[in-house]
Amino acid sequence: MLCSLLTGIAWAQGTDNGGRWVPEKDETEPRKPSPLDRDTTGLGLGVILGLPTGLAFAWRPDKGPLWADASVAWNFGRSYFHVHGDLLLEVGDASTNDIPDFRFPLFIGVGGRTQFAAAKVYGTGGLQIGVRVPLGMAVQHNDVPIEAWIELAPGLNFLPATLAFLDAAIGVRYYVPFKPKKVTRPTSSAPPVPA
Repeated sequence: MLCSLLTGIAWAQGTDNGGRWVPEKDETEPRKPSPLDRDTTGLGLGVILGLPTGLAFAWRPDKGPLWADASVAWNFGRSYFHVHGDLLLEVGDASTNDIPDFRFPLFIGVGGRTQFAAAKVYGTGGLQIGVRVPLGMAVQHNDVPIEAWIELAPGLNFLPATLAFLDAAIGVRYYVPFKPKKVTRPTSSAPPVPA
């Protein structure tokens, strides 16, 4: 009985008013910052796997809801080269308190897609141009500049013939910090030249 009383007192001292356990604060020396201690902004470089499979790029100028991505890919089985670019908008966040250091942004976008085939693909000519609407979810850690994502991108080719398609892929990107240098013009202290 004494043990249960002491346990109850210890529990009460380590909880907030709602009865939830509050861990003790760590009074040790703070962790030294790492070069990876930053967010997913800047220029993203990585890979995309699926349809298409290739290199992935992204540009996130800030933590705002709008960013751009692109991929350069190839398919050796069907012998075509694929390029697409999208403008993406974050429309929600599937984050949960169970995983506090991660974000799960949901996105939708619109973009263009071009494929150059060595032979006829899907009964159409060697060049295909169309639009796509990517829908997906990314996984981002709050302090690490790496992003993984999954997306489905239904679309419609309109050249050389109208044909619906579905791209589906997963990918990962590493964000390189990129801040353009401000151009400052030197001010001249010389007196004006007489005319």
